[in-house]
Amino acid sequence: MCARPRHRHNHRQFIVDVDASRDGLGAVLSQREGKAERVVAYASRTLTKSQRRYCATRSEILSLVWALREFRPYSVVPGAQGPWLPALVDDL
Repeated sequence: MCARPRHRHNHRQFIVDVDASRDGLGAVLSQREGKAERVVAYASRTLTKSQRRYCATRSEILSLVWALREFRPYSVVPGAQGPWLPALVDDL
């Protein structure tokens, strides 16, 4: 962990950064505070045996889909983002 997570600000836009490796997925949910990004939450998980065989592109897409689902509770705040995010995550 690089920085201790902070409380979210419902009126600020969320930023999701994701990464995938041979063994797992990682994601960081953050928000801008001035010129800096402040971490709201971290998440990670290991890959299944079959997911470890994915190409780099599929692994990165998997990490994004997984992160959007993982951070969904943060998006259920009126006015925090457009209405498309909950609908997108529901469809994944």
